[in-house]
Amino acid sequence: MTAEATADVQAQSDGRHRIELAGAFTHPHWLAFLCGGLSAAGVSVVSGRAVRAAPMQWEGQLLVEGAVEGVDVVALASRRPTVRDAVSPVLTGHSVSRRADGRVELSLEAPDELGFLGRLLSRVSLLTLLPTEVEIATVGGRISDRFVLSGIGSTPPSDEVLDALRAMLGSMTR
Repeated sequence: MTAEATADVQAQSDGRHRIELAGAFTHPHWLAFLCGGLSAAGVSVVSGRAVRAAPMQWEGQLLVEGAVEGVDVVALASRRPTVRDAVSPVLTGHSVSRRADGRVELSLEAPDELGFLGRLLSRVSLLTLLPTEVEIATVGGRISDRFVLSGIGSTPPSDEVLDALRAMLGSMTR
């Protein structure tokens, strides 16, 4: 039995909010949708970690900055944001490597900006790459993120998809 997706929002003493995520986020692009929806509401993802624990089952937490009171996080994760930011993310560095299990590990550095994560994940999804692990960190105005990506159905991405990812990231790197 697949547990329904849940999101528990907890206020932190510094004014930020911690969002605990668990369960079945069934749309393959749920994280891109969630991050895009949060940024459209003026909420910035500061840090976090999410892992696909089993097919369609996720566990994770996000630390966010901005007004999330009354925001239905699960609903945001289930639908494409109505307003999409078409500006390409700007990277200062990235690395892409294939892991022994066939999945792809992507590490990147970038200046912090609202909406970065949603825009990046939306573009990655266009290459039929889906995150299975995500580590997000923003320190001193700099983004340092790590993603583990697989293809549709958890298959290893093809070499052609890997080449397309490298080309896409190269075009974003300044």
